[in-house]
Amino acid sequence: MSEGAKRALRVRRWQAQTDPFQGFGSPPGRFQRLDPRPATADAIPVTFEARLAIVLLYFALWGFLGLLPWTFAAVARRGRAVLPALPIAVAAAWLAGVLVPIIGQRDATGFLVSIATAFAGGVVGTAAGVALSVRLAPEDAAERADEA
Repeated sequence: MSEGAKRALRVRRWQAQTDPFQGFGSPPGRFQRLDPRPATADAIPVTFEARLAIVLLYFALWGFLGLLPWTFAAVARRGRAVLPALPIAVAAAWLAGVLVPIIGQRDATGFLVSIATAFAGGVVGTAAGVALSVRLAPEDAAERADEA
């Protein structure tokens, strides 16, 4: 067994070391960190494309959460007067979801709160869209036949 391997066996796993490759008898420069910069508490630099992809995924999630209450309303109303409410429900979910990070919650809690507010926004948007659709819809054919 080589001297470096013997030393490696003597190192206890629970010992904290500042340089983990020090003392193993390896030639200098053989083991290097992948990132030569020192570790800092600064934010990790992210490209514009990655940020754009994240924002688009957020909007896709919020839109899906706005679609759920609309789907429940469409099933409950058997499809009557709910189609015009679809864009209103999704837009309300987007608005409710994006308001959370604008207000200042930009951490994991804010993400979870934005999910809840997007669903609540979808519920409000669906209710408003269905109410508007029912109000603007023409009267039933039976009522029109009675008038004639």
